[in-house]
Amino acid sequence: SIAIIDANDSNGSKKESIADLVSAMAGSGLTATNGQLSTQGSTVALKADGETLAEGYNYFAQLSGSNVGVDLPAAPTVGDVIHVKLGNVLNDKILRITPYADHTIDGESTIDLESPYAAVSLVYVVSGSWRIV
Repeated sequence: SIAIIDANDSNGSKKESIADLVSAMAGSGLTATNGQLSTQGSTVALKADGETLAEGYNYFAQLSGSNVGVDLPAAPTVGDVIHVKLGNVLNDKILRITPYADHTIDGESTIDLESPYAAVSLVYVVSGSWRIV
């Protein structure tokens, strides 16, 4: 805990935990757990068909047997960034990224990655709108 003397409250002292202070500091892209800050944007996750992409780095193994479809998060926060990276693509397969409900990606309802080792980064800029960066 830390002690604070409140000059506006008759010099009354108050105690606050470091964990509470860190939780109050955590904003978009930061998580506070037991007084420790961590970034969500640096997470790395292997994804598969039907999954929801997460803030940070999402990658896919080789696409060869069927097309793959994934979704963007339902409740993103402005400033969230999602990176997507494909592995090799065989047999003309695609990865289709679909935003939640009435959200769009640069005005579109879906985007497709078709080329081997293709990549895209998306940022949530305003309510309902993802942008390719």
